[in-house]
Amino acid sequence: VPVESETYWIEGLVRDAESGEPIKGIRMTVLPGAAAGSTSGVDAMKVAGSPLELYSGKGGEFSGEGTAYQTPELYRLECMDVDGTANGSYEPSFMMVPGSEAADIVVEMTPSTK
Repeated sequence: VPVESETYWIEGLVRDAESGEPIKGIRMTVLPGAAAGSTSGVDAMKVAGSPLELYSGKGGEFSGEGTAYQTPELYRLECMDVDGTANGSYEPSFMMVPGSEAADIVVEMTPSTK
């Protein structure tokens, strides 16, 4: 039995948590999901679609279209600095974003102390 799917759009900006400057080259893995009940953190969501991989551009912007098998209620963003020290070094960031805020996400990355 084929599973029906729908598309979703996600966009936003990645910036340095201390300076507010945009950061390019941050990889974001987006997981669309649905609320899983009263738990918190990572377990608060059940996956409702395919992961979407995006990279922030020169001005820190990112956007993309993904596929889900139900309208996403939540998005889990896993943000990683994958270009070495080309743009500075940043700690990984994980965040949950309500589905209603998918078009105006601000990701603040903390500079690495390593």
